[in-house]
Amino acid sequence: MPRNAAGARQAAAPGRRPPRRNQEERSWATRDALLRAAVELLIERGYAATTTSLVAERAGVSRGALQHHFKSRDELIGAVMERLRAQIDFRIDPAGLAARPVPERVDAMVEHYRAMCLSRAYRAALNLLIGINRDSALFRELSRQMRAGQEGTAEDWEAIFHDLKIDPPALRSIRRIVIGSIRGYELRERVDAAGDWTKDARVLKEMFLHQLMRSARQVPLSPPAASGPAQKPAAAIKR
Repeated sequence: MPRNAAGARQAAAPGRRPPRRNQEERSWATRDALLRAAVELLIERGYAATTTSLVAERAGVSRGALQHHFKSRDELIGAVMERLRAQIDFRIDPAGLAARPVPERVDAMVEHYRAMCLSRAYRAALNLLIGINRDSALFRELSRQMRAGQEGTAEDWEAIFHDLKIDPPALRSIRRIVIGSIRGYELRERVDAAGDWTKDARVLKEMFLHQLMRSARQVPLSPPAASGPAQKPAAAIKR
């Protein structure tokens, strides 16, 4: 073999992918295609109609290829749940928001939750929640993931509105109402697109802001003046 040809072959060798690596890449691509197909079917047809046969057909692979990656439908759905959990992020970084004026915080939070509820990942997760048997292990796992997400969101709110010194139970109520309203609005839009989010969001933000400031006034934002007779603290409001 000519020396220059051998040198060219040696130079090209580092750029080659070993056969095992190619096989791993193909396996990953098949798994990814199956998960994407399952998500799309959940959005389009719901949980009950998302069968393994349809998932394999949508992904363009054989039933055997699907069973190689997922031994059962529950295993496939479990992997889908993990993917959706990574894609749906209701968390908000308090560090970038807590120092801003309260109306700006309210605006940013409402629009963030709105974007999450409009995402395809959220719609797929909602269809899962609606369709899964409440007595199944899948439902228990989905519920666990949701509780963990809610706990993280609660921590975000406490940090974002720390300066308002709102009573924690009151802040939790505000959080549940605001996020629940945005989720409900998305559901309503599925069957009736007559709403005007721009207008309705303005009302929601005003209500959100009003309730925050009303709740903040229940706790002094600064210590009382030192001079003058001591005043008795206002009676705590029972909830």
